[in-house]
Amino acid sequence: MVDYGIDKEKIFVVRPASTLKVNKEEIKDKKIRKSITFIKNFPSSKVAEIVLKIAKELPDFEFNIVGTVSKKIKNPPKNVKCYMNISWEELKKILLSSSIYLHPMFFDPFPVSVLDAMRCGNFPLVYRLFGSSEILSKENIFYSLDEKEIAEKVLKTYENLSEKDFIKYHKHGMKFSEKRSSKEFRKVFNRILKKLH
Repeated sequence: MVDYGIDKEKIFVVRPASTLKVNKEEIKDKKIRKSITFIKNFPSSKVAEIVLKIAKELPDFEFNIVGTVSKKIKNPPKNVKCYMNISWEELKKILLSSSIYLHPMFFDPFPVSVLDAMRCGNFPLVYRLFGSSEILSKENIFYSLDEKEIAEKVLKTYENLSEKDFIKYHKHGMKFSEKRSSKEFRKVFNRILKKLH
C-alpha cells in the first residue's frame, strides 16, 4: 500500500467491484506469455499514443488494447491488437491469455478493469495516482508516464514473473466482490452519518 500522508479519518472510500466470473482452475492453466492488456473507454488520444509508444519499445510483446480507446489508433503496429464491443467471455479470454495488465493513464479513480484483470491472474501495473494503487504494493506501481521508464518496469516485471503471481492476483481480485462493495458502502455511509450528528 502506498502512503501519501493523508489523514484517513477525513477520507471515505468505497471501492468498486468486479463481476467477471473466473475460477481458480482457469488460472492454473495460465502460462507466462509476453502479452500485455490495457482496457479503457472514452480516453483521449494521448493515452493511445502512450500505449503505442510502449509497444514500440517492447516489440517482442503482444499488446491487447480493449475498448473505445481503440478508435484513436490508426494502423496499429504488428504487435498491437485492438478490440471494441466485445462480450464478457471474449474479454475474459483475452485477460486469461495475458500476463500483465498495464494502465498508463495520468489519473483514473479506481478502474474496475484492474480488478477484472487481477481476477484473470494478470500482474497489474498502474500509475501512482490511481485509487487501485492503494490496494497494491510498490512493485505494481510506476511513478512516471515516460514510455521508456514504463517499458523498463514491464520488462523487470516480466523477468520476475512467476505462475504463483497469477494465483496471488486472482485471489486478490476475487476479494472485490459486489457483496463486499455493498458492505463497505453501508459501513462508510454510517460513518458519514455519525460525523454529521
